[in-house]
Amino acid sequence: MSRQRLHLLVDSLMFVAGLGLVQTGLLLYFVLPGHSRSNAVLGWTRHDWGEAHFYCAMTLLALLLVHFVLNWNWVCQAVYRLFHTQSARLGRGRVIAGAVTLAAVATLMVGSLVAANAIKQT
Repeated sequence: MSRQRLHLLVDSLMFVAGLGLVQTGLLLYFVLPGHSRSNAVLGWTRHDWGEAHFYCAMTLLALLLVHFVLNWNWVCQAVYRLFHTQSARLGRGRVIAGAVTLAAVATLMVGSLVAANAIKQT
């Protein structure tokens, strides 16, 4: 499979997963609000749709990571150029800039989960 077709496949799957995420979120918020288990849509309760919402989110996250890996060189160059002048030579600095960006995103994600867990337990 060519790189261009792989990008198209990953991006198309991301779009479908994103649509699923939005649709299940809207369904949960507007059609099945609250904690009632008596309401159902297509035989699925709020809990079932919540699981579908979760799996759409995890699928989208996995595809975003693949997308990020496929575009790693561009990410590194864009971050490097953001913090350096255009005349600066690209080299190890762009890889370091990309790695720092990835580490910052991962830290924010893990930190938010730790904070949510701490709030939940109090």
